Parts: sequence; structure tokens; C-alpha cells
Amino acid sequence: MPTKTNRPTSLPRRLRVFIIDDQPLMREGLNSLFATLTRHIVVGAAGNVADAPALVLSTRPEVVLIDANLPAGGGFELGRELPLRTIGLRLIYLDDKVDDANVRAALDVNAAGYLVKSESFERIMWALDQVAEDKPAFCDGVAVRLRKDDGDYRLARRAVSPMLRALTQRELEVLEYLVKGLTVRQTAQAMDLAESTVGNHKSNLMGKLGVHRQVDLLRLAAREGLGDD
Repeated sequence: MPTKTNRPTSLPRRLRVFIIDDQPLMREGLNSLFATLTRHIVVGAAGNVADAPALVLSTRPEVVLIDANLPAGGGFELGRELPLRTIGLRLIYLDDKVDDANVRAALDVNAAGYLVKSESFERIMWALDQVAEDKPAFCDGVAVRLRKDDGDYRLARRAVSPMLRALTQRELEVLEYLVKGLTVRQTAQAMDLAESTVGNHKSNLMGKLGVHRQVDLLRLAAREGLGDD
């Protein structure tokens, strides 16, 4: 998978870009940086989940740069909704750091890319150039762990402590969301599962780990290194 920022000899087509981020500084900063270039153009921005669908429909972007940490997994709800309304729309998620739960959620909605916000603006340009050529655009920390399964990209399970290896992949994903502070309901929304299903996963993983309280579960997860990367 390509991870270099080298520019292709012939520039890809110009893309119409929409930004969704609840931090005004992030939206305005990106808008200002795009204004200095002519390769790709920002056609609109939204600061919350409620406003985004109507604005995206009216501005007709080809790519949406979307914050991976919108409240209650809202960025991934939009990731399921927006492409259904706008044919050919591609999503690139921007995160504070590489977060396994968020990466999996992005892959579940067929995101075209995933970058961390600490990277340079040039890296965003690289990602858009990749998408313009129908190529994936994942940061290095994600790209090295991607595997292709039946045409779709999946994140290979990371190394975990011996204790956490007793958990299924689904249980580990639920635990990762709980460690981030999400409730069972919010986790169900983020994972596109029934709340009762997530509740069952939580009960099962707590039984396997031998804990009975939420606070003990979070302490154990921290002790085992979950959420440190």
C-alpha cells in the first residue's frame, strides 16, 4: 500500500471537499490552507452532525474530511448515511491519534482514508490525490496493518496482553470503546449494533476477565496497556 507523499508526475483531477469538525479552529484552519492552493477546493463545512447532511447535499462535494471523534460516534453515523444520499462520495477520517476502534469503524463504513491530525497539510493533499485516483489513503500506522478481505480492507488485530487474548475480536472492540468513555448505548451506535448485543458482549468480556464493576474493568484495561497506542 502506498504511504509516500511523493507527488505524481501528472496531477490528479481537482476534488470538491467538504469539512466536518466541531472545532471552529480546525475548520477555519483547513479552509485557509486550502485557499492557498488550487489543486482541491473546499465547497463547505459543518460543525455538527445535524447540519452536515443538508449542507453536503447542497454543496455536492466528492470527498468529506470528517472528524473521527464527533460526539457519540456521530462521525460514523454520518459515514453510513451520507454516501447513500450522494453517489460516489468518499470519506477521509481525521483523528487525534491512531485509535483501533475508530479505524475499524471507519473501515466498516468503507472510508477511503484515515489520517492523524498531527500530520502535515501536505499529507492531506496526498490523501486527496490518492482518492482522486481511486486509491486508499491511510496513515502509515494504519496502512502497515491493513489486510484485504473479499475486496474490503480490514485492520489486523494488534498484539494484546495474554489476559486480553481470551476476548473475541468483537469483545475487544467493545472494550476499546468503553475505555474511551462511551456508554453501552453510544458504543452500540458507533458499532452499528443493537444495544442489547453490546450489553451481552460487555457481560461476556467482564466474565472472562473476572471483574464485576465498570471501574475495575477500566483499571484492568489500563493495566494491560489497552488504549496506550
